[in-house]
Amino acid sequence: GRQRPIALITNQPHSSLEFGVELNHFIGIRYMQSYENFGRLNVSWQCPGASGSRVLDGWHSEHTSLPANERIREAGAGSCTIRLESLPGWKPSMVKFKIESIQL
Repeated sequence: GRQRPIALITNQPHSSLEFGVELNHFIGIRYMQSYENFGRLNVSWQCPGASGSRVLDGWHSEHTSLPANERIREAGAGSCTIRLESLPGWKPSMVKFKIESIQL
């Protein structure tokens, strides 16, 4: 089986986790996609002079779990805040989101 995820965002929609980091314009996220249970994740960042967000979709049409990689190259630099917020998928029950790793 796959290694256990580093973070599992809660089963409730609109739950969030916020933390401070030093960024150099890059955020890499490896996460799992699933056919049945996974919703979306809003990744947002706030840096001096730059902010933004990206919504990651944890759903895919195949009946198996698949890893996915997201590379955000337009994130700011310096002392920044990253916020991860769970969003429902195309069905209200689809709110889980599994993160395997975050690279900064």
